[in-house]
Amino acid sequence: MGSKIVNYLIVIVLVLSIIAIAWFLVKKRLIKNSETAILMIRIKAFKRLSKKLTETYEVRKSKFLAGAILNKLFLDEPTDEKQIEFVKNNQDTILKEIQNLKKDTELCEAILQSLAIQTVLPHVIKGKKGKLSMTDINEGGKAMMKLKEYGLIDDIPEKPVNPASFINMAKQFNNEQE
Repeated sequence: MGSKIVNYLIVIVLVLSIIAIAWFLVKKRLIKNSETAILMIRIKAFKRLSKKLTETYEVRKSKFLAGAILNKLFLDEPTDEKQIEFVKNNQDTILKEIQNLKKDTELCEAILQSLAIQTVLPHVIKGKKGKLSMTDINEGGKAMMKLKEYGLIDDIPEKPVNPASFINMAKQFNNEQE
């Protein structure tokens, strides 16, 4: 009888181990797919903005401007001297074009969801439990507050974005014709 209990305990431990490993792998894949989806949105947003901005500016300036706008919205600093110089010399234009983004509600929504996921991911990675506020002070939360300051969104969502639905939205956004 004692060996039966030991065997049952071994089976239970093995099953729980398999479940834990499976959950770890699913979580890891979800995080990687979410990060990839954010990148997809940024690339598509860059292309979309660049194309739109070429209606007003020459091609080279429209690309620098699109990059500067996205960097500002995602709270990324320019990385090379040309970008730094461009941002320094074109602050008013960058802010004006950010205001013009209001017209593209689909792009604003995609950026908002990307920032929301960036707010959620650190909590998923660390395995934090409990209620999560979308204004948690990390880069995603700070950037969403900036979107509100720029008038691109009315309110910061109260509930975290579901990573799976975000990934689907990113695929749809990426597959749309420009």
